[in-house]
Amino acid sequence: MVTANSAYELIVSRNLPLAHHSFYTQIWHFSIPQKIKRFIWLVIKNKVNTWDNLIKRGWSGPNHCSLCKCQLESVFHLFVDCIFV
Repeated sequence: MVTANSAYELIVSRNLPLAHHSFYTQIWHFSIPQKIKRFIWLVIKNKVNTWDNLIKRGWSGPNHCSLCKCQLESVFHLFVDCIFV
């Protein structure tokens, strides 16, 4: 059974490519809104439009976290490392 705690531990483990397959295939069967399912899937796949991903696509702009202004903005930083999380 997948819980919010197991999803958080999956993200914190930084081992997403090896461990995420069973979670993101099960996420589609939960009775939660479709937009939340899609967002969780994007977080697990590291496809959220954070500055590190936008810079890879040629965008220019501030590459620091908008909340703490200390580190590079990435999915892992926003959901785990940032002091405001």
